[in-house]
Amino acid sequence: MTVGALVAKAREGDAAGLRELLDDPKVELAERTFDINGLDASGKSALHLAACASVECVQILLAQPDINVDVLDKDGSSPIFAAVAASNLSPDARLAIVKRLVRSGANLRAMNSEGNRPIDCAADAAIRAILSEPMTTHPVAPKRKSSQLIELEAELPQEAEALRALCIELIVSQSVFQARCKESIRQLIEEKHVALHKNRLLEQAAGIQDKETSERFIDQLHHLQDQNEKQANTIAYLETSIQLFEYAAAQQDEYYRKNMADLTKQHNQQLQAIFRRNEETEKAFLAYQKAHSEDLAELARLRDEVGDVDGDRVGTPKGTPAAIEYALQAEIQNLRRENANLVAEKMAADDRLELNEKLKAIGDAENVTLRDDMGKLRKLMQEEVMKQLQSAREEKDEMDESTGNIIFNRGEGGQKKLKGGAPDKLLERLIDPAVHDHHYQQTILLTHTMFMETPVLLKKVIAKYKEAASGKTTDVKAQYPPLLRILNMLKFWIEHHWADFADDPGLKATLGAFIEEHLADGPVGSSLRIAFEEKAATEAPSYDATLLNAPKPILPRMLAKRYSTDASAGQGSRSTLLMSMGMNIGIPSDRPSGWTPFGGKGKLVEGSAEEMPLKFPDFEPLEMARQLTLIEFDLFRAIRSREYLDLAWMKESKERDAPNILRMTRWSNHVVHWIVTEIVSARDHKSRAVILERVIMLGHALEKLRNFNGVKEVVAALQTASVYRLKKTKEAMGNKYMRIYEELVRLVSSELNYKNMRAKVRAADPPLIPFPGLFQGDLVFLDTCQKNRLEGGLINYHKLESIARSLMELEAYQQVPYPLEPVPEIQDYVRNSQLMDDDQAYNASLLCEPKA
Repeated sequence: MTVGALVAKAREGDAAGLRELLDDPKVELAERTFDINGLDASGKSALHLAACASVECVQILLAQPDINVDVLDKDGSSPIFAAVAASNLSPDARLAIVKRLVRSGANLRAMNSEGNRPIDCAADAAIRAILSEPMTTHPVAPKRKSSQLIELEAELPQEAEALRALCIELIVSQSVFQARCKESIRQLIEEKHVALHKNRLLEQAAGIQDKETSERFIDQLHHLQDQNEKQANTIAYLETSIQLFEYAAAQQDEYYRKNMADLTKQHNQQLQAIFRRNEETEKAFLAYQKAHSEDLAELARLRDEVGDVDGDRVGTPKGTPAAIEYALQAEIQNLRRENANLVAEKMAADDRLELNEKLKAIGDAENVTLRDDMGKLRKLMQEEVMKQLQSAREEKDEMDESTGNIIFNRGEGGQKKLKGGAPDKLLERLIDPAVHDHHYQQTILLTHTMFMETPVLLKKVIAKYKEAASGKTTDVKAQYPPLLRILNMLKFWIEHHWADFADDPGLKATLGAFIEEHLADGPVGSSLRIAFEEKAATEAPSYDATLLNAPKPILPRMLAKRYSTDASAGQGSRSTLLMSMGMNIGIPSDRPSGWTPFGGKGKLVEGSAEEMPLKFPDFEPLEMARQLTLIEFDLFRAIRSREYLDLAWMKESKERDAPNILRMTRWSNHVVHWIVTEIVSARDHKSRAVILERVIMLGHALEKLRNFNGVKEVVAALQTASVYRLKKTKEAMGNKYMRIYEELVRLVSSELNYKNMRAKVRAADPPLIPFPGLFQGDLVFLDTCQKNRLEGGLINYHKLESIARSLMELEAYQQVPYPLEPVPEIQDYVRNSQLMDDDQAYNASLLCEPKA
């Protein structure tokens, strides 16, 4: 049964039919599928129509427990107004109906839309007497005016015309507000039905058919959660063991590398000596060869002379002395002996070289044997170091746990995982050389402000260093594990969380003074000193060479013509052109340039896009997405991790503690209002459909650029009441764009805690811009479900670890910038666009597509 059937019976005065509908024994009150106080198409309820039709119908309706005797029709009048003005009834019937309504508690002082009360509309004297009696019997006591009411009366205009104009404006605003509320309620009802339908489908898919099955599934889920927690504890224990092994292995590896370097150096020196001797031998052999060649040449010359002498002796008499020939023969013998000596020396050099090769082979074999022995020794020492580290740490943990200063969770195999501890104990574990948990170090440095101020932490660490270094020589300090652990922790703090020092000059000065006093000279802390000096000297961002490979911007025709004119005037490369125009290419900034959303509307910066009549359809969606991504990445990268701690963006001090989160939130609101303004500003369906298509392609391009915050902004703009109601505009779009829009909606849907977006973000490679609401929602959930401190005032380390996990993921996304070139004209177009507020946008939407 519907409200229409009930109202029809009341309009006809059919008391029997009305009683049959309302007194059905098969239908309980809670199971009714209609609202007895609902209005029909004419804007009247059943009680309104019964008051004009029949006394018996009024009596039947008033007997219902859920009837509202003061229900208002569309004109703002209650049923007693209808009864007083019912001219189709006899005076007695009219009087009887009024009496029943008065006895049922009808409000006699209520006013209709014309400002009249029921007594003002009554023409019958008997009815006026009945209506005036309760008002005189129970007069309304004058109420004391509040200070706010007095201030409001003082601000109201005294002139009737001004007051009338103000009332009209309020009525119009109220009607617009009501229309928007109805539209929002209708949208919420649709979403509720969709959610209920999906819930039913999920229950059917899971086999949940009744309450008992549901409870069984919940019990199974709790069991699986317990098992998951136990497995997590086991994994944590194994991770800790692996980290200890890795640390011990790193130390042994460093030791063996040093020994191997010394052996390699000695071996190289021996080889160099052998090579030098070989080179000297070769030089001597070459010298001997050269001398031998000269002797042979001299011998040949002498032989030629002897031949000449013999030729000359043909006609000479005997008795020429043979001394010359004898001398030559003696010289030849000498040369042969020298040649033999040279050959013997060469053979000796070859033997020495062969011996050197054999020595080298023996040395290589010895090195291989030494490596094997070193590997075995490393394994034995690693096992010994592990035993010592574990025993020392276990003794400390047992002592702290017995005194209530620390709490561990234990898994099935006895694995321990830190649950909570006193602040001093957490600091002790941070600088303990026996604890080599990189994740723990990262967690404490990220979240320490939740239980200890940063200057206090630094002062305590410095005090621990001074205490450990007291009375020790420089050589001892260089090898003392507690000191090395503190220095390594400070170096990690500087390299990975320099923002803590950059944003606090006092903290930076304290650390600098400590380094100057204790680590100015010598090998101790040299790496820490170098890291501090490099960070302090390079706070200004450096040029980002990745922009040299940036894609060429897709400019509108007017901008492209302007750029080409500038380029032809003498500018060189594209990057040089952009830099000459004042564009910050490749120089990322930790703080985006200042601007105030919604402030100074219509005031464009000098040299902005106001010089050229650019419009939204002029821009390519891909290039618009690139420029939005550059702006939003600068805003996202400027957010400090500490701004997420303790829900700082939700506190009264949010402007001081979380300024960059608020800036990004305001920018997102600015983009949403800008998109809505662009859509509803178009007056004809065709141009509005074109803009809507380009907005959808803008969201698609943002998805391709992995700017998930921008995708969320586009979908939020398209789902505002001002745009959501533009059904004719959506019908004018192509089916392709509607499919893309539905994909974007599914991507940013909040169903199952943003399951689709989380999967997309974690599967994507940087650079990317996540939707910060994902992580802010997780942090709100953690803050709601887990306390900062456990029993005994211990810090809840498990909560800190969960928070740090989210912050580390955000920091990882902030490290990789986009290789894109900024175009100031496009960015200024978005920043400085004239925006409509919600009321203006909704009114413009009504002008685009009036209500039916």
